[in-house]
Amino acid sequence: MYQLAALRPLCERVVVVSNSALDAPALARVETLADGVILRENVGFDFAAWREGLASIGWDELAGFDSVTLMNDTCFGPVGDLGEVFATMEAHGCDFWGVTNHRATPAVPLGGVPTDVPEHLQSYFVSYARSAVQHPVFREFWESVPDYTDVNDVVRNLEIRATARFAKAGLRYRAVFDTVDEDYAPAPWPDFSYSLPDRMLAAGAPLLKVKSFLTRPEFAPFALAHMQARGYPARLAAAHLSQIDRPDRTGYLAAKQGDYSHDTAAPSPGLRVVVHLHVHYVDLLAELLDALDALTFDHALIATTDDADKVAQIEAAFAGRGRVGEVVVVPPRGRDIYPLMLIADRLREYDVVGHFHTKKSVGDKPFVGEAWRHELMDMLMAPGSAIVADLEANPSLGVVIADMPMYFRYNKIVTADNEALMAPQMNELWRRMGMEREIDFRSRDTFVMSYGTFFWARRDAIAPLLALELEGEIPPEPLGVNTILHCLERMLVYVAWGRGYDFRIAQGRYVTPFVDSGVLNLHTPSPVAAIVSIPPSARSRLARYVPRRVADLLRRMLR
Repeated sequence: MYQLAALRPLCERVVVVSNSALDAPALARVETLADGVILRENVGFDFAAWREGLASIGWDELAGFDSVTLMNDTCFGPVGDLGEVFATMEAHGCDFWGVTNHRATPAVPLGGVPTDVPEHLQSYFVSYARSAVQHPVFREFWESVPDYTDVNDVVRNLEIRATARFAKAGLRYRAVFDTVDEDYAPAPWPDFSYSLPDRMLAAGAPLLKVKSFLTRPEFAPFALAHMQARGYPARLAAAHLSQIDRPDRTGYLAAKQGDYSHDTAAPSPGLRVVVHLHVHYVDLLAELLDALDALTFDHALIATTDDADKVAQIEAAFAGRGRVGEVVVVPPRGRDIYPLMLIADRLREYDVVGHFHTKKSVGDKPFVGEAWRHELMDMLMAPGSAIVADLEANPSLGVVIADMPMYFRYNKIVTADNEALMAPQMNELWRRMGMEREIDFRSRDTFVMSYGTFFWARRDAIAPLLALELEGEIPPEPLGVNTILHCLERMLVYVAWGRGYDFRIAQGRYVTPFVDSGVLNLHTPSPVAAIVSIPPSARSRLARYVPRRVADLLRRMLR
């Protein structure tokens, strides 16, 4: 849609050929920017789609245009002003041009088969002048395009041969980024569009191959920042990459940060929003209600509590503010997330769910829980109107979580070794939720998660989690480590991803990255160094509590 919007001012006529089905809402969106939409089976890939698109216009009409541009959807862009690119290339007076060319290269392993590749324009974007469209070779080529079933046959017989065929007929061509004499190290072969996105950006290429970000993931954050500086919404690219790749790759996370602190947007009155408050500590309820009172949109309110004696206090707090809310008593286990799951049926009539609770973190110093709670409230509740407006405006956005709280940046608590202990259980929960997308949590070192499980979410994005049947699996208090509840806390973003949704991270307070570097790189003394540091008087006492062989070994090591 972004590309169509960029093309619309430049093109008198736009035809979209989709090799997959579009539902009614998607089709309606495309039709706002296209003069024609063709839906077809994915037979013959993009070349067959272009063949159908050209035929739908008709050769007589095509001959009357100044230029005919063929492009596919394998790229991000345009990066920069596409109109300037058109003007520059058309000023050269060539018959056709593309964004990049591929130099003549022997024995390219195309589909595993060594193939001699002639120099050619890469087909993801090629514009043909009237002189080319009116030439008999152009029509002959496109009318003869077969319906290949192997994409390598399309590349081998069509893409890499078309340029030479047109050039042999006397048509002249150019590339925006002429790569023929460029050094392509460290790439294995000279496909700049696929392997060298940094060189593409430096050359001013208006389009970047999506696959190049998967080839060079370490370059992604810098490419996204450069694209943003040249006017392309990097968040759009990051959202797509996290869907086709993985949602938590570090190179995409910066583009997922959402600064809602100065945003005054609010959702429309028609959006159905419900806020769920789990109230364990009634003395903290006023804080949460103060935050909700500042929201600028209507929302339903459902509270859960684990003690029937607290109901009257909660209802009185609601009434004191003129609020109408339902209070549901739930079993005294499962902290805040299991109560949300227990009221899943009540959430079905709503579009967006906000989930918050009276967090104290009683296992830590009181100020730790207080600071953690206030951070989460500042990131998610204070800008709640803007966050919910973002969810409404972006149908692909499924969940908004808070940034990592300061406590976890100043203290090395979440480690890969410990997270790995939960991965098998997370895999089992994924299977039980019936998620179609594949993921193996054992392949992750740590997880992007909603610390403290404060969040805003599109209900459909977290529906599989809400539908889990966990009766009898929720551990009693006091809660241990690495429980099923800790697994669920880590899975929120991934469940949304499994449903085809993106996520945002609401920005927290800035703290210098030297904090993270210092904490994550704390030196752990070796066992020998630790033993050497024991005073001699303590060593003799230690020897009484260890087997004789071990004691002898320690003595020899210390000598």
